[in-house]
Parts: sequence; C-alpha cells; structure tokens
Amino acid sequence: MRPCLPSPERVLPWLQRMHENRVYSNFGPLTRLLETRYAEFLQVSADQVVSVANCTLGIQGAVSLSSARKWLVPDFTFAATGLSVLTAGKQLLIGDVSPLTWALDPEVAKSLPEEDGIIPVMPFGAPIDLASWHRRENVVVDAAASLGTKPNLSALPETWAVAFSLHATKVLPAGEGGLMVFGNSESARRFRSWTNFGFSGQRVSATAATNAKMSEVHAAYALTSLDGWSEEKAQWQGVHSLARAVVPEEPEPRRAAWNAGVNPYWVIDCGSEEQRTSTEMSFAAAQIATRRWWPTLLSEMEPFRGIVEQGQTQHAKNLCNVLLGLPMWRELDDRKVDRIAAALHQRSTV
Repeated sequence: MRPCLPSPERVLPWLQRMHENRVYSNFGPLTRLLETRYAEFLQVSADQVVSVANCTLGIQGAVSLSSARKWLVPDFTFAATGLSVLTAGKQLLIGDVSPLTWALDPEVAKSLPEEDGIIPVMPFGAPIDLASWHRRENVVVDAAASLGTKPNLSALPETWAVAFSLHATKVLPAGEGGLMVFGNSESARRFRSWTNFGFSGQRVSATAATNAKMSEVHAAYALTSLDGWSEEKAQWQGVHSLARAVVPEEPEPRRAAWNAGVNPYWVIDCGSEEQRTSTEMSFAAAQIATRRWWPTLLSEMEPFRGIVEQGQTQHAKNLCNVLLGLPMWRELDDRKVDRIAAALHQRSTV
C-alpha cells in the first residue's frame, strides 16, 4: 500500500481559505463544512457527524460515553479496536469471526446480556453491516476503511455510532483524522464536548474527556479528497478490477461485499500457513513486498492477555495464519499486476 494524499496544488485553495479565516483548530469553519458535506455523503443530518483527530480516538470516545461496561470485539482485528476499549476504561470481551465474511460472528453475541456493547469490525473496507446487530442497543461499528463504500446511514439506530478513518492509507484520505456518525444529535453533541476537554459552552470541564479535535489543516486535505471523490473511486475500481482478474476465486459473500472495489486492500487467502510462507518467499524473490495485515490474534498481544474470550476463536486464528496482503495502490497498472500474477504462479515451486 502506498499512501496517496491530494497534490499540494489541489489542497492550496482550501489552505488559503484557512489562512484567510485565521482559524486553525477548535471546530473551525473547514471542519464544520467537512462534517456538513459528509452528512450529505452518508445521508444523515449534519448534527449527527463529528470530525475527530483519528478513528481510534473516535471509537474510544463513543465507548467511553456509553453506559455499557463490557464490550465485545473480534479476535481478528487491528490492535486499535481493542485498545480503544481499554483506554476508555471498559471491560473487553473477545469473540470469534465468521470464516466467510472475516467479521465478528453474530452467534457469539447471542449469549451476551443486552446491556453489553458490541464493536463489529468491517474488515478491509467491507460495506457496513447494520442488519446482523439490529437487536443490540450499544453498538459502535469500526468501519475504519469503509468510507469508500459510500454507506447510507439514514437508518442508523439512535443508540449506535459508526467510526471512519481518514488516515493517509485509507480511501478519501486527510493524512490523519476520522469521522464519527451517531444515531442521534445528542450523542453527537456529547461526543463533540468529549473531544474538547469536556467543555460545553464554557472553558470548564464538565466531564472526564480529552483533546481529540481535528485541525483545519487536516480538514483542508479531507475536503480536497472529497472534491475528487469521483476520480478516486474510478481509480480504485479500475485497480480492483485488475486484481480480481488475477485472483477471481473469492468466496461469494466476500466477492459480493467487496465487488465495488473502493478500498485500499488486496488480501488473499493462501489456504494454509505453509502456502502463505511459499507465497511470501516467491514475492520476496521477485522483490515485491507483501504484508501480514493482522498477523496475530488480539488475545495474543501483550495488552490483551487474560482478557475474557467468548468461546474459542479458531476461525480468527486460521485467518491470521493464511491471509496475506498484496501490493495495492491507486496507480497500480497492468505491468505491475502482471508481475504480481507471475509471483503468485511461482509460489508453488518455491
């Protein structure tokens, strides 16, 4: 993956506006405009969207402000998901994922009390799944890489929240930053206060909070990315079309979920740990980089040892052992894809 921010020439008009405003942070005009434009993009009211310094802080804040004390997360996820719960001072529960969707298995949550929270992770830019958790009250969807699916959140339940990342490695990047979408305006208002030291109209902290505001500089980059959405979308769809021609045999649930191809990942299932090692060796010999995106179970990382598991997490363990990320960026072309295809063909002989 190669991060790709808008060029300085394209960002300059927004930066000039920032300097004319002489506001550089603290819910400035660019961040508020960004929230308004993303509200339209996601089909919600502007008072439901709050910009944030990064997606991890967004999840932490939503969890911190929730009444739920225990939160279930998948064992197969990026460390930030679990860390967000721990840093919010809540109890973490870890569950298995579906082998077909790679997302948290809804069956795992059935034994949890209604008051417990759920953080479903939309892996590698998958579309947001609202249906699987419709009976739960406390849900924070970790959709860090899913903004490119242009989800319709008009039916987002009132007690839910959705977190998006605007990191440089994501679709519609701002360099760093995130967006939180809440099911109701009051939750969004409380979260906005949480991102600003708990201030609510006065420079006095009303609650335990932090500084998690997005700067106007990052908002300028985010607005520029949003201006170029049609172009970026077409680029991602083009390179994913090339990738699907090389590895077309994805299982139906994932193929249907990611068919739009508007995400920054090319992740393949090598079938076995041995075959993944063979694939890595083949790519290394061809001087092509690969990456084990989520190489270790959450429960095996030091901060999470001893955390309560909801049953065995065998599917999550298997995914850690067999998945491999291949090169993927917006300017990937036929020649480079041909090199990738050749390395995949050679892996069985390494």
